[in-house]
Amino acid sequence: MSEEIQWAIKMDYHMEALVSPPNIEYASEHGYELQKAEGSAGYDIRTPVDIYLPPGSEMCVHTGLRIRINSQPGEPFFTLLVPRSSAGVKKDLVIKNTVGVIDPGYCGDDDEILVFLRRRPRAQGELVGYIPDNWTLEDHFVGLDGDVREFERLSHTVQGNKYIFEGARRSSGNLLYNAGERFAQILFLPYGSVDPIIVDSLADINRGGFGSTGNK
Repeated sequence: MSEEIQWAIKMDYHMEALVSPPNIEYASEHGYELQKAEGSAGYDIRTPVDIYLPPGSEMCVHTGLRIRINSQPGEPFFTLLVPRSSAGVKKDLVIKNTVGVIDPGYCGDDDEILVFLRRRPRAQGELVGYIPDNWTLEDHFVGLDGDVREFERLSHTVQGNKYIFEGARRSSGNLLYNAGERFAQILFLPYGSVDPIIVDSLADINRGGFGSTGNK
């Protein structure tokens, strides 16, 4: 096996990796195990603290996880930290640097996996949900993303059966995850070893620039 990872691609478009699975060791300060559903790619990470984030705010979650990847010689792996699929859609929650690339050398006792979270702000006057008949501004209300909200007496406009609020205030909807719940995931991926070469020009190959292929 060369330093570059080799792949065998079958004609039925399934991909079979010719790399040996690494041995993964991890320490969990809070006792949470790395688990995934059968057939899933990502291992879920659980938060040791409540994640309470109003829109537009940020926080760092100290997971208590430390991971060591023992790869076979010439077959290196790294860890990729990504959000859970539902986090952005249902909770407006993203990882601050979009994804986290964790090198295999980040594996000591001081190398804890940290997750920097940010909750996207909601614009004033944004559509937040559908309102039943006879509903008042003093009632609680389940929004389109499943959060439970309550509102002060604020100005609003109506478009059909949709209410658009100006200055709506979230309350219980700011508690995104309770301690012990799954909030992020990691994947263990192989990577190749390359040696980039600097040249004076790439003029012999020119596709036409960004966006030149169009949409059709």
